[in-house]
Amino acid sequence: MANPALATKTQQLFEGFFRTNPKTALEQSIRFLAEIQGRAPLTDQAIFGYVAALDPLTREETVLAFSRALEECRFFPPPATLREFSGRAADGDPIAREAKERLLHLLAGMRGPHGPMLRPIPGSVRFGTEECPRDEAGRVTDVPIREPGQQFWMDERTTRALVRLGWGNKERGLAVIAEHPALNRQPEATDGQYRVNQLRAADEILKRFVEAYREV
Repeated sequence: MANPALATKTQQLFEGFFRTNPKTALEQSIRFLAEIQGRAPLTDQAIFGYVAALDPLTREETVLAFSRALEECRFFPPPATLREFSGRAADGDPIAREAKERLLHLLAGMRGPHGPMLRPIPGSVRFGTEECPRDEAGRVTDVPIREPGQQFWMDERTTRALVRLGWGNKERGLAVIAEHPALNRQPEATDGQYRVNQLRAADEILKRFVEAYREV
């Protein structure tokens, strides 16, 4: 796992490109990383290809991807590696895509405070919204009126992956998933470094779950 102190410094470095000139930050990040890692000067066509592949990433994902590449790669990485470092599973990897879907399913069943507890998935709110539920007449209510919910379902491979993730114990595997930032009930901070660290934590859990899922 990357050194947290080093990660903070490298993240601040790439954040600086966005603060200076957001429109060219991605290109600056590409050229900087290529120079640091001994890559021959990139052609305009190569830069265009990298920008096209990485443009869908958010600012936080871009900073995370390039800071990880600077820390963890011995050679200048291809766009696919940078996308993986950003926390997004590779679209071309069916196992990674399936594992990510299963992880999202687990997170949906583990709402609420931290803890390895799977709960029934509630139905959608019929009137109003989750934040402002209403009754059939449109009056605001305290408790939302929902469509029928469903019991949490887990397939055999996901169960085996949780056992593998927990070193032979399913509950320990669920405890790992319960540390996902999506289940963190603390008020969301506006600090950019906090958001990058949250993305890194989510990426680490996704990576570990995908590895366990791939092995079973």
